[in-house]
Amino acid sequence: MNRIEQKMKHLQESGEKAVITYLPVVLPDLGRTAEIIRALDRGGCDAVELGIPFSDPVADGPVIADAFCRASGNGITFDKVSALTRGLREEGVEIPVLFVLYYNTVLNCGVKAFVEECAAAGADGVMIQDLPFEEQGEIRQYLDETENIILIQYISPLSGDRIPMIAAGARGFLSCMSFQQDGGETGEVSDRRRDFLTDAKSVSGLPVLINAGAGTLDSIKQMRYPADGVITGAHLVRIMEESGYAPDAAEAYCRAAKSALNGRAG
Repeated sequence: MNRIEQKMKHLQESGEKAVITYLPVVLPDLGRTAEIIRALDRGGCDAVELGIPFSDPVADGPVIADAFCRASGNGITFDKVSALTRGLREEGVEIPVLFVLYYNTVLNCGVKAFVEECAAAGADGVMIQDLPFEEQGEIRQYLDETENIILIQYISPLSGDRIPMIAAGARGFLSCMSFQQDGGETGEVSDRRRDFLTDAKSVSGLPVLINAGAGTLDSIKQMRYPADGVITGAHLVRIMEESGYAPDAAEAYCRAAKSALNGRAG
């Protein structure tokens, strides 16, 4: 059982919902990205997804896509992100870390070499946004050999009858895609979304987390039922930009998000 699974088990046992933050590794450079990760850890973030920059991020909304465009210009690569994570582990930072990326990055490294680098960096999970379930055989083979790195599965309303198949071999949690990309969310939870989440929970004992869309506190409050947690990114990026990338702002946002999702004052 790795850090992600341990965290999710603890949250389930305590009846608490998870807040995972998605952080493009560009805010605004590697050094300050590390400071922000430490701040998210202090703020009670349950895991952090580190977005690996990619030139054509077709699965991301405009806020993240813009961040990736700036990252590419700054020369941020997977090797540098890996070194960043390794340094945090050497410091003793234990927050679960997932690498979120597109499969071209994996192919560029070589699948086996990519997994070996993830293990050396102290990563706990991998999320590959454009890799269909049916094409995961090779990377899952290498990840299974490491034991401590898991492949997080995505599902969406379009997954339909494939949801039980995808959920069957999943570990950690199920990541549920929103109906709209970031910047277009109202924060309201429709009956259609509730039905989708309920169906996902019915076929898996894993926590079911949903992309929080805009990620504002109001939108997060709407996710209390029936999701087991939220994944929020675009709003954090905006907060970082507006605050001049102040770690304290990231910490405060995470604390507020945890409180909003779990129905606590503050």
